[in-house]
Order: sequence, then structure tokens, then C-alpha cells
Amino acid sequence: MSDHGEETYNDANGGEEWNNNSETPIAIENGVKEEEDEYNSAEKISNTQENGNRTNERELASEVVIIQNKRYYLDVKENMYGKFVKLAQVIPNRPKQRIVLAMDKVVEFRNVLSEFGEFYVTLGPPPEIDNQTRGGILKNKMINARNRKYWLDLKDTPRGRILKVSQILTKTNQRSIIIIPAQGIIELRNKLTHLIEEYATEEDLRSSENKNENMRIGNKRIYFETRSNPRGRYLRISELRNNITTSSMIIPENSLDRFKDVLSSLIEDMKITSEARKAALPTATN
Repeated sequence: MSDHGEETYNDANGGEEWNNNSETPIAIENGVKEEEDEYNSAEKISNTQENGNRTNERELASEVVIIQNKRYYLDVKENMYGKFVKLAQVIPNRPKQRIVLAMDKVVEFRNVLSEFGEFYVTLGPPPEIDNQTRGGILKNKMINARNRKYWLDLKDTPRGRILKVSQILTKTNQRSIIIIPAQGIIELRNKLTHLIEEYATEEDLRSSENKNENMRIGNKRIYFETRSNPRGRYLRISELRNNITTSSMIIPENSLDRFKDVLSSLIEDMKITSEARKAALPTATN
């Protein structure tokens, strides 16, 4: 089996403490194996992992990217919920950090890495930053998943430019952080592209185009998610309170225009009613 230790969540900034100015070349090794515990995957993983549950799964591939003597493991596995990739960072004498992505999110993550890599090569030399000065964020982006969020921050630090990738589980607010030297972004992107070409399905590629938006109303949050299944694309609207889904609805793509018309009509009626009520209120007199 290929796992690299128990999953931990650590927000310590110590993960950034290495010499990012090293000229050590980037290398790729295939088939690196170490004894490790199994883990669960995809959108469903956030539930099974947090509860300590395990599902039957099989390993499809295991590779490692070495960037400035830092090891980043890429494991492709499959369980009853589908294929997924675990990205793990191994730093001697420090807690191991891992990020788990469903295959459709691997595609989206790869696309964001491409965007960050193209931006990185346009930058000039990094400014001098001492240990007392916090470097600024050069570019950031968030990837939304059903039960987790991924934050990517390209930033300057006293030890060089790095890409900080954070995974936050929405139910528990637990997080895992992986730090990648900026010069290794393209190499990691290329390795993910290879894995996508080997293991992603057409459905994964279509799902990677899905969009997610959300808004907070009082003590609840409303999620709007475009998704697809063999019957077509649809919009899912969910209400979450205390990170628990209290209700949801699905609107097929071919009904969205009608849904929009009905919603617009109701909004207009509410505005007219509200204005009429305000007009009926007695005016203040001196």
C-alpha cells in the first residue's frame, strides 16, 4: 500500500522554513512505495475520514516529485465513490501534510496551477524580506468543493517565493497545509496532467467545469452548485446551518430559464409590495 502516515492537520507556518534559494534540480521518480495507512476519497471522503471510517479501495498509481530535496507524493486511488488523488508533503521531523482531491477537482487544481505557473514566470526577482517582515501575497485563488475548500496563495517569504496550498474541511474547520517552492509549480502541474490523462474519465473532465457560489444569510449559508450526471447538467441549491445541510433542491438545466423568470417575477412583486407599504406609512410631522 502507499500512504505516508496518518493524516494530520497543522496550520503551523513552520512548513515554510527551508532555503528556497537552493539550486537543487527538480527530479521525478516513479513508483515510490512506503508502508502507510489507507485513506478515503472524493467529496465523500470528508465524511468518511472525519468519522474514521474506511472503504475498500485500490491503488492505481504512486509517484513522487522532488523539489529542492523536498518530497511530494502523488497517489491515485479508487473506492466506491470514484477516483481521487492524495498530494502529501514529507518533511523530516515534522508532521506529514496531505491534501485529498476528487478526480474532477484534480483537473481544476491542475488548471489553477497552470495559471499560477504562467503568472510566476512573469515576475521579477523576489524582494529582500527579513524574518520580521511578512511577505505579501502575489496571487491567490480558492477552489470550492462540496465539503471542503482549497486556498492557493503565491507569496514572498524571507526564504523565497512559495505556493501555499491549504485544504479546509467545512464541517470541522480542520486544515492541512502544503508548501511548494514556486519554481516547482510547473513540474507539479505536469505530473498531475500525466495522471489526469491516465486516470480521469470524460465525466471527471466535465465535472471539473462545474462552478460553485455561496452566500451567507444570518446563521446559515446557501450554496449554488452546477453539476452533471448521465442525465445532463443541473443546478443544486443547498441550505447549510452549522455546516449541516438542512434542505436542498435540484433544477435541471432545461428548467433554469423558467426558474429565473419565476424568481425575477417574485422579486419584482416583492419590491412593488414593499414600496406600496412604505408609501402607505404616515409621514412624520413637525
